Amino acid sequence: MASESGFFPCISFLDPNNRNQIGEKSIIALETYLLAFGTTYLTKTLIKRPRPLLYNPNVPMSEKQKVDNRYSFFSGQTSLTAASSFLTASLLTSNGNNQDQAPIILSSAAAIPVLQGYLRWKAGKHFPTDIAVGYIVGAGLGILIPKIHEGF
Repeated sequence: MASESGFFPCISFLDPNNRNQIGEKSIIALETYLLAFGTTYLTKTLIKRPRPLLYNPNVPMSEKQKVDNRYSFFSGQTSLTAASSFLTASLLTSNGNNQDQAPIILSSAAAIPVLQGYLRWKAGKHFPTDIAVGYIVGAGLGILIPKIHEGF
């Protein structure tokens, strides 16, 4: 889901109010993704937290020996999905656009990364704290970067 969520901001270009700003909105999306990915990668590299599946005796040793099993904190898929979801919501509701649909847009933006995080937890890839921090970082960037461009 995280890789697919990279296309979420394209939804905002269906809105006629955003079509004349494709260049600017694309730069905002690029900045958001680069910061979300960079923050996630840097943190994972510095922390090197083991994934929960390493503690599960039912997981085969071949699965436990994968290199990325030392990069649990924080959840990159949750972070990138949250960044993408909240960025899309920000683009769709910026400048007072779509205010009548804002509750649905914002609720969807909040729910999609929760689902992503839940799936990562169920797969044994992340602890709940990995998911919570990934959600907060991603959502924060998805909201903050567009606000910076608006000038608050």
